[in-house]
This record gives sequence, C-alpha cells and structure tokens, in this order.
Amino acid sequence: MTKPALPPMPPSHVKGSLDRTNTIRSYRKQGGGRQLKYPSPESLLAVAEDYIKWADKNPIKVQRATTDRGSILRYVEEKRRPLSMNGLCSHMGLGRRAFDTVYLVHKDDSIRETAEFIKNVIATDLIEGGLVDLYNANFAARLTGVGDSVEARLGGLNGAPIPVLTIQPIASGTFLPTEVDDN
Repeated sequence: MTKPALPPMPPSHVKGSLDRTNTIRSYRKQGGGRQLKYPSPESLLAVAEDYIKWADKNPIKVQRATTDRGSILRYVEEKRRPLSMNGLCSHMGLGRRAFDTVYLVHKDDSIRETAEFIKNVIATDLIEGGLVDLYNANFAARLTGVGDSVEARLGGLNGAPIPVLTIQPIASGTFLPTEVDDN
C-alpha cells in the first residue's frame, strides 16, 4: 500500500524562501484565512443583547441561613448575574484574547466602535453594581481595572526634584533680631 501524496508546498515554504509573511499577507488579502464569526456590527450587537438577556433570565442562586428563636432557617436568594467580558466571550464561543485582538483592533471602524461600546456597557454594569452594593465593589473594581494601584510620585514643577532646605541650629550666643521685616 502506498502512502497518499502530500499536497504541494507553497513557494514560501521552499528552502531558501526569502519571506514567508508576504505570502500569508497576500493570502489574507485575497480573502483567505479565518473569517470573522460576527462579521458585522449588527451581529456583534445581537449576540451581546442575547448574552445580556440570558444573564437577566439566569440569576445566581445563593443559599443563605439565618436564625430565628434558636432555629436555623435556610433559604435561597436570587442575585442578579453580573455581566463580564469573559462571560460574553464564552457566550460568543470566542476566547477573550480573540475578542481583544480581533474586534477591538478591527480595521472597520463600525465593528471596532461596536466592540468598544459593548465593553463599556459591561464595565458600566460592573462599576454601577459595585457602587450600589449589588456586586462586591472590590471585585467589580478589579475586573474593570478601576481599582488598580497607581504609583504616586512626588515632584516639583515639570517633574523636577523638590528642593530640600537644611536648617542649621542656632549656635549659642548668636544675636537674633527681635522683629523680622517681611519686605
């Protein structure tokens, strides 16, 4: 039994080829390569709306317990499911990196602006939910990057170092004026 013949190698893979990237770029310019899963702003908005509706219809169920006159009462509390970029990407069937590197930097302005709008809607939901104690404020701040630490640096005008004054103690027997003239 003979092995099936391998497909011919593209010229860019031939030993001694000068530039493989030009072949890949020209292939993509001709319409080759992976196509966008959501090729229009409308399809991107539709899947985001579908995710938001799903999150609203599927709250998180939290078991709580309290005591009443010595007996323990257990109940289930439904909490609103927070929106997140990772949740949206899972709903879309994409990885987070794919969303960030494909949709947020897309050459089509309308797709890029739609992706930024969706990301801002999710960040706003997390921030506002954290502010009104719907979600854990620290966790919401960390997810949105609002609570990231910022290094504070002290400096003078235009970043110049702050001048340092050294005050020498007055030697005994030194004459001090009784009044200082502010002129």
